[in-house]
Amino acid sequence: MKFDGTYYCKLCDFKNEDRAEFHQHIKTHRDVSTAYQCMECGECFVVKPSLMKHLMHFHNISDCEGYLEANDCYDVDAVKELQETVRLGPLASKESDEPLKENQCRVCREEFEDSVSLNKHFRIHGMAFLLKNSK
Repeated sequence: MKFDGTYYCKLCDFKNEDRAEFHQHIKTHRDVSTAYQCMECGECFVVKPSLMKHLMHFHNISDCEGYLEANDCYDVDAVKELQETVRLGPLASKESDEPLKENQCRVCREEFEDSVSLNKHFRIHGMAFLLKNSK
């Protein structure tokens, strides 16, 4: 698909010929659970690898790291809050009065042998779920 000179927001009906104005608009769609954002179409992502895959697949951008450095693709504060939410485990005592054991999931309380396995396990719950239930 060839660029026609107009930028279209994938999340609403907004369109604009000015790239800077388009970027200002699409930033309004960001929130803490979707800190990474494609500055070409406005689509938001929870994690950086998903954004990078999107950039390569949908926009044929091969130098994703360069693109991320040149564009304001993520909210630093949102990324930090996301990391802090996962690290601290604010859901720990909602299901039970028992304290969490080391390497125990705060969502489903499943236990793991090591922190690597636990962190990998978190993916099944989804970041949007974790953030929604952490407040």
